[in-house]
Amino acid sequence: MEPLNPPVIVGEAVAGEAAKVRKQIKEIIAGVNKSQFTLAKLLHKVKTGKLYNEDTFASYIKTLDLKTTKAYYLVRIVESMQLAGVPEEVYEPVGIAKLRVITKIEPTEEYQGKPGTAYIKAMTETAKEVEMDTLKEAVDHLQGKTGDNAIVWLNVALNKSARDNVVNPAIELAKKNLGTVAQDAEGNAVDSSDGRCLEIICAAFLADTQNTGGEQ
Repeated sequence: MEPLNPPVIVGEAVAGEAAKVRKQIKEIIAGVNKSQFTLAKLLHKVKTGKLYNEDTFASYIKTLDLKTTKAYYLVRIVESMQLAGVPEEVYEPVGIAKLRVITKIEPTEEYQGKPGTAYIKAMTETAKEVEMDTLKEAVDHLQGKTGDNAIVWLNVALNKSARDNVVNPAIELAKKNLGTVAQDAEGNAVDSSDGRCLEIICAAFLADTQNTGGEQ
């Protein structure tokens, strides 16, 4: 009596199902990535063509179910790739996460005597084979964010009332006293970062001899 499910048939069935599932997974992943890049290109088109009724692109973003920071970094990716002359078929497979790191490089600035676009192009072309941490280190090194200039995070736990009634008001006061430090792509004033404000507040505390007992 022959077996009801010959090994060859079972093996073919499993292989066929595996291939089918693999294809579906790849299509889903490709679909997600593609939708993000489609969104990026559409936002870039809206921004560059001023295809909105609001006063600014930032105001337009607020009418969408989308975080402002995400909208801007998606637009920046497309803009940077275009300026660097990197085609879609090269940069899209790299993925949003790595491109977000690469496009921290200013395309219109020079680094070590070379235009930012040259570094953007070179990094994008090799990014698929480079680990994320290595890529971040390369960008930080290029921007001089190493050693004492390295960006670090300070996580501090405190009461909600202390945050709302002491820390945040102090940071806002520091921003007011420091004034604007730059302009964004829309020409809007940009205040100092929270980190810079915290540095100023702490420096003022250390500079007060009443706090240090006269020691500097």
